[in-house]
Amino acid sequence: MAIVLLVVLLISDNKCESYLVYGFSLKSALGSGLTAGLSAGAGHVLRRMEVFAAADKAGNAINAVNGAGKALDGVYKLSSVGKAALGATSAVSTVVANKVVGNDTSFRWGNVAASALSAYAGGKLGLGNRDSLAGGMTSGNMVFDTAGGIANSALRYGSDKLFGNEASWNFSSIVADAFVNALGGVF
Repeated sequence: MAIVLLVVLLISDNKCESYLVYGFSLKSALGSGLTAGLSAGAGHVLRRMEVFAAADKAGNAINAVNGAGKALDGVYKLSSVGKAALGATSAVSTVVANKVVGNDTSFRWGNVAASALSAYAGGKLGLGNRDSLAGGMTSGNMVFDTAGGIANSALRYGSDKLFGNEASWNFSSIVADAFVNALGGVF
């Protein structure tokens, strides 16, 4: 863990204050947990709908596989359109979850559109592991996942700007976040 912290500090030009949390918000933690649960539930539903499944060259839906490599009946790999639908539902889930726990939040169609567009583009570009039941976010390769995290951030930033959402680009924070997420994906 100390090595991870050191790398994060080096990447961030030793500006550790931007990575420290000075307080704990139970409402924020509950909002994040509820968002994760709602998004996972949406992913579970979408992976069972053949219309959102990735297709092979013959046009047949491709089944997802478990950790042992066994195909799962009735559970499909998401196509880029399926990933866009999951991105859109995740954006909506964030607003719903934060409203439920009483956090200050607002709904914008631009956020939904940006989330769907960046998920679709990431799927088309092949970012992440398409075989993953976790949504194709990690491949287990540190370099690929770090680069993929940076690319996904760039896609989201561009999508946000396209739809008039507020967005900022802080490369050192993005690299640190992508690296730590990639490291977490390895374990």
